[in-house]
Amino acid sequence: MKKEIKWFYEIGQTIRDDKRNIIISNREFRMRKYKNEKSKYEKKEKWYKYTCNKCGWTEGWIEEYSLSQQNNGCSCCANRTVVEGYNDIPTTAPWMIPYFQGGYDEAKLYTKNSGKKVTPICPICKRIKDKPMIISNICKRHSINCECSDKTSYG
Repeated sequence: MKKEIKWFYEIGQTIRDDKRNIIISNREFRMRKYKNEKSKYEKKEKWYKYTCNKCGWTEGWIEEYSLSQQNNGCSCCANRTVVEGYNDIPTTAPWMIPYFQGGYDEAKLYTKNSGKKVTPICPICKRIKDKPMIISNICKRHSINCECSDKTSYG
């Protein structure tokens, strides 16, 4: 006798609260590998595909436990996934594009609050920074602290 699987959410169900508004469009099992000190083991987890009614993103997948937590929802709306034309740098902070060596094509791969490091270029003197910088720090400072700046703080 096979054990019947109970899904917490049904296909077509809308999950709506303060921070999310999503519709479940599909569901599947995925195997996740875990390692602990003594052994390796696999666990079957329930995953749900969703469509976000706020941003329109249709490619999102979320694990059942994460979906049951009230603060978890669309990864695009939470800026964990970059969607061109919605939360990418050219859309949300176009002033940052000149700081990327690859220009627009590189900037569209990140959000302005990304923790990824890039090697920026000064838009004034075109000098390439010698050390990589975190994208969110460039956004916060509105600068890469290049030697060509006048180092005057404008409060």
